[in-house]
Amino acid sequence: MNSCVSPNMRTTVRRAMARILVKNLWSVNQDSEMTLFELVDFCRRSHRMAPFTNYNGNTFAAIVRALIIELNLPATQSALGRSLAGHIVAGVAGEDELKAFEEFCKGLE
Repeated sequence: MNSCVSPNMRTTVRRAMARILVKNLWSVNQDSEMTLFELVDFCRRSHRMAPFTNYNGNTFAAIVRALIIELNLPATQSALGRSLAGHIVAGVAGEDELKAFEEFCKGLE
């Protein structure tokens, strides 16, 4: 059966299934309280499911960046937090950035 389905069709079906999974994940968690670190990980996991046709790292990173802006932190601290969070969500952060973001979040408590 799979040999009769084109690679483009398989990708379309996979993305449709991912959209449903991510939508359900967000619906279930929309009223949940999360720390900033937990939220960034949640967005990273959503990004990894690739629910959109186009690159979706910016979509989930934008959510986190907007929330960090709302914290009204000093400009340099806000920029650092947005940069680290964006790298984590997009899946390009190394261990040093993960640790730096964890420290950033601890500093907010």
